[in-house]
Amino acid sequence: MSSAGGALEFTLAEDLLGLVEDECAQSPVLLVLDDMHWADPSSRTLVGCLAREVAALPLVVVCAARLLPRRPELERMAEAIGARGGAHVYLGPLDEATCEAMAEELTGGEPGPELSARLGSCGGNPLFVSELLGALAAEGVMHTRADGSVEVNAAGLPPSLALTVLGRLSFLTSGVVEVLTPYRSETAPGPWGGLRWGRSTPAIKPRPWLLRPGAEA
Repeated sequence: MSSAGGALEFTLAEDLLGLVEDECAQSPVLLVLDDMHWADPSSRTLVGCLAREVAALPLVVVCAARLLPRRPELERMAEAIGARGGAHVYLGPLDEATCEAMAEELTGGEPGPELSARLGSCGGNPLFVSELLGALAAEGVMHTRADGSVEVNAAGLPPSLALTVLGRLSFLTSGVVEVLTPYRSETAPGPWGGLRWGRSTPAIKPRPWLLRPGAEA
């Protein structure tokens, strides 16, 4: 990066910091920065400026990021925040009851046994839960029963959800992604039945850490 580009980023960060300070002069401020795993240099510079000033301001800054991918520059930013007293909070997967409550809110009915089983295979990942429900609804295989519960009536994984899973694994090397390349399989159990693991190496089986949020390889 050129010196001019770096100076521009610093100037932008200082301007934004000035806006935050103005808000803090009026009332306490909670600033939430999501998806920091995709943060550009300007955003990381801003967070660094905020970390230096937060102790002197009525300000709480929350930065949210996935555990993976974990770029070196993000690690350095996290270490710098920790050195200034910042706390690191790990958010684990949602439990079964929370996943079912989320599904009930999204579908308008309590999940039936088959749908509950599929929700349980989402590994507590809220994105996968919502994508699963959206994909099942789009496929027209989800219905409301007479007792008000919501159930599914077809096997296999909707193609759109398979693509979502692979999208979440896009930080993996091309060789690993090749192993995970999906094609239809109606025999595999659970909502991940449409992912045929190991196209060229059928002996490979799915590993739970691939779908469990917060797990590391």
